Amino acid sequence: ALISYKSDSSNSSSQNRQWKFVAGDSINGNIADSVQVDTTKNDTIIRRLSNLPHIYIYTKNGASITSKKTWINATLLYIDENDVVTNYDALQIRGRGNSTWNRNPSKKPYRIKFAEAVEFLGPEYANARNWTLMANTYDKTLMRNGLTSELSEFCGMEFNVAHKYVDVTLNGEYIGTYHISDHPEVGDKRVEVPLGTSGTDVSYFMECDGYAEHNYFNTSTKSVPIRIHYPMSLTSAQKTY
Repeated sequence: ALISYKSDSSNSSSQNRQWKFVAGDSINGNIADSVQVDTTKNDTIIRRLSNLPHIYIYTKNGASITSKKTWINATLLYIDENDVVTNYDALQIRGRGNSTWNRNPSKKPYRIKFAEAVEFLGPEYANARNWTLMANTYDKTLMRNGLTSELSEFCGMEFNVAHKYVDVTLNGEYIGTYHISDHPEVGDKRVEVPLGTSGTDVSYFMECDGYAEHNYFNTSTKSVPIRIHYPMSLTSAQKTY
C-alpha cells in the first residue's frame, strides 16, 4: 500500500507532500484492514480506479492551476498497468491549449515539466522534460488523438505522437481520463530533424497555428499564420529564408 502524508509546513523548500510505503496485504485490489491510515495527517490511499494507469498530482500548498504562463511546483505519482509506482517529486505544471483551455471550465489540459529529462512513457518514447496531459474535452469518444497516432504508425510515418490514456487525480479530486502525449519540440524520439550549424543551413519545425505568437509569419496566400517552433532564436538571414 502507498499512503501520503503532509510534510513539515515549516520547511519552505517542501513540496508540501511526501510519500511513504507501508507493508500490508492486498485483497482483490483493495487495501487490507491491517493497514492503518492516520486521518489526522489527511492521508490518502493511492490506487488505480480502473484498468488504466493513474496519475496523482499535488501542487504545492494545493495551489490552483489558473494560468498557461505561470508554472506551479508539484509532485506526481504514476501507477502503471502493473501497479508499479513511480514518484516524481520535482516538477512543475501549468495550463496549455487555446480553445480547450479558454472555453471549458470543467476539464482543462495541462503541460508538465520535470526538473530533469525522464522516460515518462518508457524507453520506446522520448527522454524529455516536457510532456502534455490532453483533456480531449471536445471529443466525447476520447479516441481521436490516440487513433490518429495509431494510424500514423500503421502508415509508417517518421514521427508518431506518443499517446497513453490515464486517469488523473489533482489535489485529491478525480478530474477524468486524460491522454499523455509529446510536447511539440525538436529532439530524439520527438520531431527529429537534421540540425544545421550556421546561416540558412538549418532545419525548421513549423506549424499552421491560428493562435501563433512569438516567432511566426503569415503566408502570402490566404495569410495563414505559420509558427516556427525551431529554431527558437532566428537570425535575420534565417528569417528572410
